[in-house]
Amino acid sequence: MNRERKIQLIGTMMTSLVLLLVPLFTNIYYPIWYYIGLLCLIALGIYREVAYKRYEKKFYQKWNIARQRGFAFHMIWQSVKAALLLIGMVILFQLFSYGLVWSEWLLLLTPTTLIASLIIVVTLGVIAGIYSWTENEKRYREIEQDDSKYSIHQKQHSL
Repeated sequence: MNRERKIQLIGTMMTSLVLLLVPLFTNIYYPIWYYIGLLCLIALGIYREVAYKRYEKKFYQKWNIARQRGFAFHMIWQSVKAALLLIGMVILFQLFSYGLVWSEWLLLLTPTTLIASLIIVVTLGVIAGIYSWTENEKRYREIEQDDSKYSIHQKQHSL
């Protein structure tokens, strides 16, 4: 396991621990749904860790196709996904922290606040799209190098 992957695993475990302890420090509305969602996320994280090689292979195949579409397409697509994720996180935060559904707190925002929030979400989405491209390229190249090392190693042993 490389250093970057170890750091990612430790970060995931720490985040899970913090999210499990949040209800001890603050009032959570709908706690049963909070814990069900959190347990599903933790189970998904464990599954991904166990099936790491399969995810790497799947990523390699998908990224090989996605990079042919080009940077602009990827950046726009990832920006939209990141913006929707941010909006979803805000909706869930408002629901579990204040017990407000999206229509209730949306009515509380002024037009200026709504426009500023939209600009922030779009900007963060674009940054996430650019970051995603560079990280995916880095990961793709690392997998390529690991595969070439593995195939060279296999050829030497078969001789």
